[in-house]
Amino acid sequence: SGPIILHGDNGYSIKTVEGHSSAYYSQPFFKAHGKVVLENDTFSVKGLGWADREWSSSVLGPNQAGWDWFSLHLGNGEKLMLFRMRDKNSNYFYSGTFVTKDKQVLALQSKEIKVTPLSHHVRRPLNKSQKSKTPIRWRIEINNKDLDVITNAINPNSYNDGLIPYWEGPITFSGSHQGVGYLVMTGY
Repeated sequence: SGPIILHGDNGYSIKTVEGHSSAYYSQPFFKAHGKVVLENDTFSVKGLGWADREWSSSVLGPNQAGWDWFSLHLGNGEKLMLFRMRDKNSNYFYSGTFVTKDKQVLALQSKEIKVTPLSHHVRRPLNKSQKSKTPIRWRIEINNKDLDVITNAINPNSYNDGLIPYWEGPITFSGSHQGVGYLVMTGY
């Protein structure tokens, strides 16, 4: 029900202070509906969808430790995509895109975004003896958009210990705005 969103500068998305980048677009306006059958029970379902496509020459820069990526469907029809790249010295690089109700696309700069982890899920990764903490509750602030929300993971244990370990799952949020979204994190 809306346009394809080109992130960054017309789809050229900067990922690091050094200038690593990707080609990146989203389609955050899918409306989904259908049926889910579990054993003998059928449930009607409906909701919002978000598809991303990104191409890059590298997954992370040599000094980077991972990323935190959010996609939010705000209850008033606005959309927000933002990410935080983490480096090995605990420095952060932020970028994002805000889509207004009338589908105007606004690029967000690093200085406009504040993302703070509030609580963690403790887990023991496969083949490792040491426990690890993954942030599952966040505060997101976009000052010039009067946005200040707290996100909560629907399933805190959504960690995948595969070849490239990551946490990925649906979230809800409340505060200045209400809604649903998705969170992907690597490097924890």
